[in-house]
Order: sequence, then structure tokens, then C-alpha cells
Amino acid sequence: MCEPVLPLRASSAFTHDFSPGSILGLAQELYGEAPQAFVISLNGECLDHGETISATVEAGLPSLLELVVRLTEELLQTGDRLSPSVSE
Repeated sequence: MCEPVLPLRASSAFTHDFSPGSILGLAQELYGEAPQAFVISLNGECLDHGETISATVEAGLPSLLELVVRLTEELLQTGDRLSPSVSE
């Protein structure tokens, strides 16, 4: 899944309660602008303790990496803000 993150006003003074949007909102407040950001995630299958990842997660890693590379390349090439409609 890939979703743009928009700056939000922080709802708490506690740093353990900040969302990605709240952190961007704080950057906006402190520096007058917030960088473009995305939340990119891959769902886990088994959250037990261990030293390996599940086959399902391992199979999803190449497409996740491809998404990150594509977003980065597009941003570097265009210099524009991106609005991906990607949900994987």
C-alpha cells in the first residue's frame, strides 16, 4: 500500500503519539514547509518472534522495492510533487 501523507496539526505534546502527518505538520510549523512523504507498507503474515520473514512477505518485497524505486526516480526526474494512486 502506498498513500501520500499530508501535514496535520499535532494532537498531543507526547512524541510517542505522533503520526506521520503530525510530524509533517510540526515540520511545517517549525520550518514553514513540509517535505513530501508517503507511507509505504507491506502486510505481515506471521508476527511471531523469529529470525526469518514469511514466504508471503518475502514474495511481496520485490514489488515493494520496485514501488519505492519508481517513486524516487519519478520525483528526481520531474522535481514535482507526486500523487501516486498506487495501492499494493
